[in-house]
Amino acid sequence: MIIGDVGQNNIEEIDIGGSGNNYGWNQKEGSFLFNPKTGEIKPDNHPDPTLTNPVAEYTHEDGIAVIGGFVYRGTLAAPVLSGQYVFGDLLDPENGTSGRLFFTDLSNGEIFEFFIGDQDEELGAFLKGFGQDAENEVYVLTDTNIGPSGTGGVIRKIVSATPVE
Repeated sequence: MIIGDVGQNNIEEIDIGGSGNNYGWNQKEGSFLFNPKTGEIKPDNHPDPTLTNPVAEYTHEDGIAVIGGFVYRGTLAAPVLSGQYVFGDLLDPENGTSGRLFFTDLSNGEIFEFFIGDQDEELGAFLKGFGQDAENEVYVLTDTNIGPSGTGGVIRKIVSATPVE
């Protein structure tokens, strides 16, 4: 089980679920120590072996609320996505109006962003979720409204991808 774990104040994380795993609420945020009184984080120089660190993480400079997705097992996307965990974030804190799409190799946690179309466009809407069909193709669910109302929802199918570092 792969978990997109929305952070407390600073870090968004991807965890591998396991029976009895303790992800450190409210002692840690991602792989960092978390001070629940101040909301500050600091490096964890002496990790507690009873706590499970995330397999991937990013700061609120790159997003504010991770949206969990799927390991890509379809055939329409570029080979770079094969076996990669496709996920995203509700919005890019820099522009505040567009979600972001990411993928990571769960064995090393390196995160890459990908864009839409030949012009490398931003998603152009808030990222709300992901879906998967019977052929293991992944769909991106977006909306022009950040809240639960309105009629701006769109479903997009991932058909090709090129990494951007």
